[in-house]
This record gives sequence, C-alpha cells and structure tokens, in this order.
Amino acid sequence: MVQLHTFHQSLRDLSSEQVRLGDDLNRELFRRSRSDAETKRVLEELTGKLNEVQKPDVVSDRVERRLQEIEREMRLERELVERRHDQLGLVSLKLREALKKQEAKADENEDVIKRKLRQSETEKSQLEQELEISRRLLSQSESNRETLLHQVEELRTQLIKAEGDQRGLQHQVPCISKQPLSHQDDQGDDRRFRRGVEREKLSLEKQMADLRVQLNFNSMASELEEVKRCMERKDQEKATLAAQIEVTADL
Repeated sequence: MVQLHTFHQSLRDLSSEQVRLGDDLNRELFRRSRSDAETKRVLEELTGKLNEVQKPDVVSDRVERRLQEIEREMRLERELVERRHDQLGLVSLKLREALKKQEAKADENEDVIKRKLRQSETEKSQLEQELEISRRLLSQSESNRETLLHQVEELRTQLIKAEGDQRGLQHQVPCISKQPLSHQDDQGDDRRFRRGVEREKLSLEKQMADLRVQLNFNSMASELEEVKRCMERKDQEKATLAAQIEVTADL
C-alpha cells in the first residue's frame, strides 16, 4: 500500500511537471513568435533603408546572408520547440496509460478486499450463532448441575450402603458354612441376596459413571473458549481489511 501511495504521488508530481513544462513551452512559443515578428520588422526596416540609400552591392549581399542566417536560426529554434512539444506529448500519453493501469489494479485489489471482508462477515455471523448455541447449552448444563450433583451424592450413599451390606454378608459366610445342613436353604437365599447386592452395586456404579460424563464441562468450556478465540481472530481480520479498504479509497 505504501508503494501504491508513492506511485500515485509520483504520477501526480509528473502530471504537475507536465503542466508546468506545457506552460513554459507556450510562453516560449509566444516569446519566439513575438521575437520573430520584431526581427522581421527590423529586417524590413533595414531592407527599406538599404534600398533608400542605395548602398553598394557588397553590403547588400552581406545583409542578405545575415538575414538568411537569422531565418535559419529561427527555423532551427522552431524545430527544437516542436520536438520538445512532441516529447512532452509522448510523456503525457505514457503517464496517462500508467495511471489507467494503476487505477485498474487498485480497483481489482479493492474488489478482492471487499470480497474477503464479506466472507469474514459471513464467517463471523456463523461463529456468533455457534457461540450463542454453546452459551444456551452451557446455561442449561449449569441449571442441571446442582440436580446432577445431588443425584450423584445419593447414588454414592447407596453404593456405600450396598458395599457395607456386602461386607457384612461376607463376614457371615464362615459362620453359615459351620451351621447344620438343615440351613442350606438359608445359605442359598444368602447367595442370591449377595448376587442381588452385587448387581445393584454395578448398576449404581454405571449410573455414577453416566452422571460423571454429564458433569464433564471441561470439554464444553474448551470448545467455547476456542469459539471465542476464533471470533476475536475474525474481528482482527475484519479490522485489517477495513483499514486496507480505507487506505485504497484515500489513494
């Protein structure tokens, strides 16, 4: 962008120089024209005077040669002025062509920047929507957190109680094995009871694991933080593109 601005400044300087040279050329042409007219007038007066006094032919020839030299010098000066004028016209044409190319390139760059800016706006809008959804989910999870914690605490209490019952039954096993055979039915009931307690324990452990999964907010918080960082990055890109467009517009 700095090079583009410098190039535009150089073009404006060259255009100003061209205008100044054109003005100088016009003034020089006017001065030359007036000088030519004055010279011709003087020559005509000299010729008239020479004719009046009827001087010798040698003087007349010398004057004629001088007149021819003056006319030749005037012709050379006119040719030089015309060449300078043609050169200025060529420089002006090249400057206009370069300026048109630079303006076309600047317009193309501006279109690219605007397209990127629109894309950035679209991505930002999508991220804002995703962020809003994440916020709602997080709010819902926070509202259910206390209930889930209470359920976990109840399940933990039940699990501790079940483990206590199981340990109590395990202590009773040696005593039951020493009892008479008539108590075998009671032993079978005890085994079924222990299996039931074990199943209940496994069920409670599974429920606690499920609740722990529900209470795992770390991944959700990490995703939410990533969305925020992405939005901040898009905002920075948008600001950069807007600044580039503003610089291009100034140029």
